[in-house]
Order: sequence, then C-alpha cells, then structure tokens
Amino acid sequence: MVRASLFALVLLAACGGTRDGAADARVVHLTDAGPDADPTDAPVDAWPCGVVGDLTLPPEMQVVYRTEQGASLVVDGATLPLVDPIQGGKVLLIGLRVKNVDLCESSIQIAIKDLVNGRVAGVERRSVTWGLAPDGFAEPADPVTFYDYANVPLCPNGNIAQDIDGNPWQLEAQFYNGNLITAEQLLTITPSCADVVDPTQCQCECAMDNTGSCGGFGGG
Repeated sequence: MVRASLFALVLLAACGGTRDGAADARVVHLTDAGPDADPTDAPVDAWPCGVVGDLTLPPEMQVVYRTEQGASLVVDGATLPLVDPIQGGKVLLIGLRVKNVDLCESSIQIAIKDLVNGRVAGVERRSVTWGLAPDGFAEPADPVTFYDYANVPLCPNGNIAQDIDGNPWQLEAQFYNGNLITAEQLLTITPSCADVVDPTQCQCECAMDNTGSCGGFGGG
C-alpha cells in the first residue's frame, strides 16, 4: 500500500504503466505533501513518472533491502537475508533509493556475481512504483512487500562455484532510464539462510553441489 504520510502522487497526464500492465497508463508527479496528505491522492497502481531532485546535479543512489519494518540501507560487507518467495527457491529482495533522476520509463536491475570469476549467480530487472521520502529520495512505494524490489533468484542454482549462503558475493545495482544506465553501485554482500522458515533446507538448496534432493517446495 502506498503510504500517503511519505508522499502524494498528483495525476498529470497519460504515460507510464500500472502494476498489472493495464493499458490505462498514467503519469504522476511526486510531491512531498507532508503528514496531512490525502491517501486518495495516491493511486497505488500508477508508475510515477517525473523528475525527483535536480537533473543539473549528479545522480544519487542508495541500495536497500526489504525487512518486515520497511526498506533498510545496504552497506558494503553487509549480511543480507535470503527470503522464501511464493514461487519457491530463495531470493534476495533488493531495491533502490534515487535522487536527481528522471523516473519516467525507469527500472532497476540487481545482479549478484561471483567475486572471483564475475559469473552471474542471479539477476532481475523490473519496473517499480516509487514514493517520495522526506529526504527527497524516491524509494520503494510499498517497502514491506515484494513488489517494489528486485526479486533476485539465487537458490537452487546450477551456475555457482561456491555456496550462496555464508559466502561473499558482488552486488551490482543499476538504475535505468529507458535503456540508459544513469546510476550504478557495486557492493560486497553475504546472503544468509538464518531468517528463513527452514534454514537447513535453505542451506541445502543454496549449496553449489545441490543435487535436487533437499525436499520441500523449490528444493528439487
């Protein structure tokens, strides 16, 4: 749910898209309406289209991950929780906070790569719905669900030379305006099975020598 306490979306014109890909696409402009914003001003199915910040300044970008309380900043060397998605397997939920960029036709791409050989373990690019934070950054509009984060599939995985769980990997984050990368960042992160429903099964699914005998949904 879009939180009007953080932002309001003012309808401007026809452009962009909806979360379900419907044809009645709309352009919205992000304005900081403060704590008294009317939630009816924030259509939850709109892809906000407009400039956030100042395009004469260099783009700014922060990488965040989803927690039950909302988006939390990813710092270099962080341990990040693997998540049980509804489709099975294990994913990382990674999003972006951006400023001084054009949100029209924007998307985010998150790739997890082997630090030694550069091989991609998992990657996802998606359009997301943006909300305006009090500090002027655009951030995931719905910070406690899966929708506005890249759901990076990591386990099970036949393209890895080390276990996913407990080992360092490179996180490559990119913000796209159309097909142009306007901001990017590289971080070292360590995925962890510690917070999933069944950590033992997760470790089996995320092992480089997983033979598909872990059991459970998504375990092979």
